[in-house]
Order: sequence, then structure tokens, then C-alpha cells
Amino acid sequence: MRTKSTKYAEFNNKIINHLILFLLLFISNIAAQCFAPNPQNPRELIPVACNLVKNEPQENLKFKDSTSNNSSSSNNMFDITLNCTVSTDLCSKVQKAFDTAGSIISSYLLLNTRIVLSASFESFCDLYSSCSENGILGFASPARWILMEDDDNIQRLYPQSLVKQFELSTHPEYSKNDIIASFNSDVSYWFAEDSTPINETQFDFLYVMLHELHHGLGFSSAWDEYFTGYVTPLLANDPIKEIDAEDDLVYNNTSYSSFKFYECAFDKYVILMENGQKASEITEKLNTYFTENNNANKKKNFEISFPTCLCCPIILA
Repeated sequence: MRTKSTKYAEFNNKIINHLILFLLLFISNIAAQCFAPNPQNPRELIPVACNLVKNEPQENLKFKDSTSNNSSSSNNMFDITLNCTVSTDLCSKVQKAFDTAGSIISSYLLLNTRIVLSASFESFCDLYSSCSENGILGFASPARWILMEDDDNIQRLYPQSLVKQFELSTHPEYSKNDIIASFNSDVSYWFAEDSTPINETQFDFLYVMLHELHHGLGFSSAWDEYFTGYVTPLLANDPIKEIDAEDDLVYNNTSYSSFKFYECAFDKYVILMENGQKASEITEKLNTYFTENNNANKKKNFEISFPTCLCCPIILA
């Protein structure tokens, strides 16, 4: 007998799959502009070159059934490379948890192209001098974001892992990895193989990892201000505009002639609960600053108009 929680989970899985299929059917164009996360700050995006690549045309897009077999473990559409710097026994538990997570996600997402995950499990205290007991558990991010134009003519950031599922005949060049993830080995994690039950000071590693990997798959919002306090989408250079050396607006130590706010793929469906207004309408209103203000490209005027939003990183954790 299925429980209410089981039925609820099945309903959620159907919603996710239908949403991805809906996105696929209505994507119209690709803007040849890509972004990568800053290795020192995964919430900051860096413009990267991505030349268009032409593949053999696909006659029909068919998603693999989640019950079919593949070249790695059964029902697992993830190719995982793990860099683990702790004991062999603990690394074995971490690897098994990653494999389990890949199988779980593959069981409810309709995937036709394998997802490449580069992961690490190492001391954040050694790497980042982050040695607090309440430190970061871990993070995951798309290795590359790709600008795509939706059916509403708005460009949004799509994670590479999702773009690959479209099997487009022409697409921007992909990064070798789809997702990058890093987890803190200083944390007291609990694993399914442990001989004792989880206690109040431990964190379930599989649970934490599944949460973060969904961010790596692009399930995040550019409107999330949980960590930074900023309440605008990502601010980045507009790839349509040419660089003007006379412009004094500097972002990431680079001068650009124009900027634009960008949303994530699923922000298309974000609304304000109080009145039903789409968040995308607010994004477009913000972007009128760059099109209607004669001095929109000047740093001073921009700071006057948006005093708290000059640098608005995307939130992925």
C-alpha cells in the first residue's frame, strides 16, 4: 500500500518532469554567451567564451526510461569523479553515497544524456581557513550557465546539464563537467553504512548531498537573497552590447558598455504571492534602467539608482 508521503513524492516527480519537458518545448534560441562560477566564490559568475558547436541533427528527442540500463551502474545517469583526501574507509562511504544519489536523481528525472559531476570531499579548514563548528557543509553549482532565450523573449541562465538534455543540433561549447561540488570533510557526517544511528550532532551526508546536487542541476533562483541580502537577479555584462573603453562602470575588474539583470531558468515561474505578479516583470523593469537612462552605463548614476545592488551574485546554496 502506498502511503500519502509516497503519493506526494510521485506527484512531485511528475511535476518536475512535466516542467522540464515544458521548458524544452518552448526554448527558441541560444545566445552564445556562457558563465562559469568563480572557484573561490561559487555564487559569482564569470563570463567565458563558448563557440557554437554543430552536431548531427536529432530526428526525435527521446528521454531514456528511468528503468533502462546504462554503461555505469544500473539506473545511474551520472559520471562521477571524486577527489577525496580523507581515509580510505571514509572515502569509500562518500563514493557510495554519490553513486546512490546519482541513481536516486536518475530515477525521477527523464534524462537522455549523461551528466558529468566533478566532486571533492576535503577539509574546508585547510582549504579556506573555515574552521568554525557551524561552518559550511558543502556546495554544488552548474559548471557552466548558458544564456538561452525563452518563448517570452527573455534570456535566462540555463545549467549546462539541462541544455545537454535538449540534444540541440547547434549549441555553445560545453565545459567538460556539468556540475562541480565540494563537501567539507571536517563536518560530522552520518552514512548509511555506519554501525550506530545518527545523533543530534551529525548530518546525513546523502541528504545534504542530494539537496546540493539539485542546485548543481539548476534548481535555484537568482532572486534568492538568503546569503547576500541583495534582492535583484544576477547582474552581468550584456553580450549583445560592445565593450566601450570609455565606460567607467567596472565589474569584476572589467569595463563593459552595458549591464543586464539575468534570471535562472526556473525563475520564469516565480510570482509574488501577494498579487501574482511575475518576478520576470520586475527583472524587465530593472533592465529599463540600461535602455532608458542616457547615462545608464556610468557607475555613479547606477549607484544612485540602485545603491545596494551594484554587485548581485547568484545564490546557489
